[in-house]
Amino acid sequence: MKNATQHATALKALQKKLVKAHKSTLPKPGEKPALMKPLAALVWAAYLADAPEAKAEKALEQIHEHFVDYNDMRVATELEMIELLGSRYPKLEERLARLHDTLNMIFERESGLNLDRFEALKVKEKRELLRDLPGMTPFVEGYVMLYSADAAAFPIDEAMHGLLLATGAIEEDADAWDAQKFVEQQLKADELHLFFTALRAESQANPAKKKPARRKTA
Repeated sequence: MKNATQHATALKALQKKLVKAHKSTLPKPGEKPALMKPLAALVWAAYLADAPEAKAEKALEQIHEHFVDYNDMRVATELEMIELLGSRYPKLEERLARLHDTLNMIFERESGLNLDRFEALKVKEKRELLRDLPGMTPFVEGYVMLYSADAAAFPIDEAMHGLLLATGAIEEDADAWDAQKFVEQQLKADELHLFFTALRAESQANPAKKKPARRKTA
């Protein structure tokens, strides 16, 4: 990343500011939730990205009430899912398409909808497995790595990416994958959970305004 030192300084300043601002709602340093099963974390993250936590919780409640298991959900039609979750769920059609592609590939590769071999893999292999799935995003991949593999990973959705851009914490042309890598390089492993929680809370409460696209010069 160009101007890495400058952006690293801005990133660490933002980290300090947001952790302090959201201190009352953050877990204590070193505290993390219990590890989740990788498939459960993947589905949860797919609904949590760029959506309020309350909406994601409600969606998962409805899914668990309506379907026998995630495989039953996998074979549901898009119309059935929209009717279940409501068309006002943020970016629902895009979200459903991504998750459908991801789950179908897992089903095909693993001879069933499971990630049973995930826990036996090394960290690098786990990341490769996830990133090789169609529909994968840095938020879902990072969430599964952080909360299922207890790895030094950073989930980042579009709103969080926008906030990092707006505060100069990353290069202007850095996409979400670039941003994820930069944050993971600059922060310590034990800082990632708190910063993720704080940055997500801030991006949900005060989303950054999108900058107008640059005009191409002739």
